[in-house]
Amino acid sequence: MEARRVSFTRSMYPDMSHIGGIGYRLVIGVPNVLRWRANRFRRPTADPEPSTTWPPTRFMPTGHTQEEGPMYQLSHHARFDTEIEHLWHAFTQPESLASWLWPDEATEATIDLRVGGAWRAAAPNLDIAVGGRYTLTEEPNRLAFTWNWDGEAAVTQVSVEFTGIGLVLEHHGFSCAESRDSHIEGWRDCLGRLPRFLGRVRHE
Repeated sequence: MEARRVSFTRSMYPDMSHIGGIGYRLVIGVPNVLRWRANRFRRPTADPEPSTTWPPTRFMPTGHTQEEGPMYQLSHHARFDTEIEHLWHAFTQPESLASWLWPDEATEATIDLRVGGAWRAAAPNLDIAVGGRYTLTEEPNRLAFTWNWDGEAAVTQVSVEFTGIGLVLEHHGFSCAESRDSHIEGWRDCLGRLPRFLGRVRHE
C-alpha cells in the first residue's frame, strides 16, 4: 500500500484514514501539520506495508494545567502480535533499540538498565541524538525514562507499559502543544519501524 499524506484538522477527529497501514484516532484536534523535530528526520522511504503485527494505533494528545503552568502530553496505544519479552528487549537492548528507533543504519545506543542509569541513542547521519536516565525498570512490564535532545534544555518523561498484546506509550512534560504535536509525528515514525524489527526477531 502506498503511503498517503493527510492534513490533520480539528474537524477530522475522531476517525482517520490509514496512513501506511497505521490507523489514527485523535481525541482532540491538533494543528494541520504534525512535524517531528525536523522533517528531514522522517523515514526516507515508504512506511512499512500493512501487517497483522500492526493493527490500528490510537494517538491521544492531551493537556492539563498544573500550578506551575500548562503541561501537555501524548499517549500511544499500539498492538503487536509478539511476545511481551520481545517488546521489552526492543526498548532495553542497545542493538535492538538502535535497529528500529531511527532510519539510520549507523544509529548507536548505550543503555545502563537500572533506576538512575543513563541511556543514549545517536544517529550520526541524521545529526541527532537523545538521552536521559531511567526512572523505572520493571521487567518485562513497565519502563520509564527521561528524554532530552542533545543541545536542548527541555527534559520530558516517557513511560511504556508492555501489556502482553502490545504497548501503551506516554510522553509527557511538554511546555506547549506544538512541541507535543511534533513528537506525535516522531513516535509514529519510530513505532512504524518496530513491526519489521519484531518480524526479524521471530524468525531468528
